[in-house]
Amino acid sequence: MNTVMFTNMKSGKNLRDIYRVNQLRKILDNKGHLYATKKVDDLEKIVSGLHKDNPKRIILDSGDGGVTVFLSLLKKYWPENRKLPQFGLIPGGTINILSKQCKVKKPKKYLNEIINAEDDELYLQEIDMLRVRDDRGLESYGFNFALGAPITLLEEYYKHKRLKLLKVGWIVARIIFSTMFRQKYYDIFAKQYPLEVKVDVNGCEKDYSRDYLGVVFQTIESLGMKFSKPFYKAQQKPKTFHAMGTGMEMKDFLYYALPFYFGKPIPNMHLDVQTNKVTIKSEEPIKYQVNGELDLMGKPYFANQMIVEHGLTMNIIKASPKRKS
Repeated sequence: MNTVMFTNMKSGKNLRDIYRVNQLRKILDNKGHLYATKKVDDLEKIVSGLHKDNPKRIILDSGDGGVTVFLSLLKKYWPENRKLPQFGLIPGGTINILSKQCKVKKPKKYLNEIINAEDDELYLQEIDMLRVRDDRGLESYGFNFALGAPITLLEEYYKHKRLKLLKVGWIVARIIFSTMFRQKYYDIFAKQYPLEVKVDVNGCEKDYSRDYLGVVFQTIESLGMKFSKPFYKAQQKPKTFHAMGTGMEMKDFLYYALPFYFGKPIPNMHLDVQTNKVTIKSEEPIKYQVNGELDLMGKPYFANQMIVEHGLTMNIIKASPKRKS
């Protein structure tokens, strides 16, 4: 089988357009197969035997969280000695940081190009993924990891997820307002977390332990929004990621939020390194997230120890394949 595609029947796009799945099948025709799943159990059953079909290309019609679920299942079942297929990514979530690396503007055209192109007619880009393991047995793959204040922001966002980016703007505005007037809403974001943090830097382990407001690691420079480049070290070297963390107070971080967004170095960023491995320990169990998800297939991200390291490299297919002259 040359190309396989996965879509979630319960995604917003498919629920809004009941004919969309049939349209995707029509585009694939006899050059590929579309798996339209409703439950994670269905997805795992398919992925567990996917290596037997040995597809050249896998197309994910998914948001960033769906990519984490798929990659975590794929690594569980895919033979270690076999190269991973190429990946096409059609945006299916809210921000879609990963799929934006593909620069897809017209998904149907992009899909047509993938299934009809030869290998040497494709633009490919290598994107590294983190492997996140915790002491409760969870193993996940994604381009982003965070704990601390980012988790509080994410939990507030999920309370009103339908509002999407408008909700994010409202949360930020409310934090700024509550900071100015020292209201209780500020306090839920201002908590500091005592963490033991060990970082591999050029083969040597360095200690960055302290109280942190938040910690964020990412393998992609951008946050998926225009001109954003906070993780400016993320793609400077293969099989590494940008690890960032600060112990400054929330009110001080808000002052530097705009320079941070544009990728400008800011003071009091107590952890700001390019690395391939970080170990975090906390005396109290702590929540974390991978690719914007607070759980993996119903199992919450909540642990005393997390090891974050380079996990795999995705060969993603970018839009507009290169045609022979």
